[in-house]
Amino acid sequence: MATTPSPAPETPTPDTASLNLARAAAAVSQKFEADVYFYSGRISRANVGRLLNEYESAQHRENCVVVLTTYGGDPDAAYILARFFKRAYGRFTLCIFGMCKSAGTLACLGADDIAMTPFGELGPLDIQLSKDDSLAARTSGLDIFQALAIISTQAFSIFQQHFLGIVTGSGGVITTRTAADIGTAVAAQLLAPITAQIDPLRLGEMQRALEVAMEYGVRLGVGEDTVRRLAMEYPAHGFVIDLDEAQELLPGKVRTAHPEEMELEAALRAYALQEYGQDILGEPVEEQVLCACLTPARALQRELELNGDDGDGTEHGQGTAPADLAGEAGWAARGPGEPPGTGNRGAVEPKHGVFAFHGAPQPSRAA
Repeated sequence: MATTPSPAPETPTPDTASLNLARAAAAVSQKFEADVYFYSGRISRANVGRLLNEYESAQHRENCVVVLTTYGGDPDAAYILARFFKRAYGRFTLCIFGMCKSAGTLACLGADDIAMTPFGELGPLDIQLSKDDSLAARTSGLDIFQALAIISTQAFSIFQQHFLGIVTGSGGVITTRTAADIGTAVAAQLLAPITAQIDPLRLGEMQRALEVAMEYGVRLGVGEDTVRRLAMEYPAHGFVIDLDEAQELLPGKVRTAHPEEMELEAALRAYALQEYGQDILGEPVEEQVLCACLTPARALQRELELNGDDGDGTEHGQGTAPADLAGEAGWAARGPGEPPGTGNRGAVEPKHGVFAFHGAPQPSRAA
């Protein structure tokens, strides 16, 4: 009696986004002889410490490539980040694929090489400080200085208007000295309620914050004129410094990203959209941090092979069942107490694998 052959076991479908990211990271690592790191989040000492801990799992190659995306944060932490990678590696490359503002720009000043794509943007070096009446809201360090500049301009305009009006209108009967006294008194009385709201202690705090950022920039090897321009000469905290302007500011340091780096950008965006439903490059994580070594020493080659890839971009046919990099190799993105979900990969706990991300982004706005 003929027997019906049992169906062949299904081959698990590999996680394409994870596999593409693994391949892209491997290609960048090979091209630059570099360990590759990723960081999306607010720059703080704790967050930067998590990134620097990833050094233990890296291959410890000659150079490093760091993909950095942030709205800013603590200048002390940004300085620590830049100094660590400059000491640990022969060449420190920063890839800017999206937002890299404020303290992120400060970290860029310490890089030997800055690769930017059309989506990449730096920002002014002014530091954001918490408002006195809010734990969440923040204000630019330049706000109060811009306010003082406006008050100064308005004070002169009011004085000039009244001084000239009195001298001309009186036909010379009122002396220049008297007209000047009257003009000064009027300007002072009109602007006194505004200037009374400026807290000298707050002014000093902002001045110190800007001086700290500028001093760190100089210590990272950038000219004082360039640092001052970044700190003081832009009109808003969110001002866009694109590739062309960045090359003008930092000649010889900023370049267009190579094709391998652009592939890494595309792979990171695709993975983030799949896992979190948001672009963690264009919209950096804020409340937590998402960071990882993308080329850990022990697992990368093994997991590429499990997914049918020899690590050099060519597929092999050894019959090994493909593994899901996100589930099997250790893609983990769970914060404490977070429930299982699409981005959390069920009950997978954070561990060192191919990509052991620390932290997780906030839910997407579309969710």
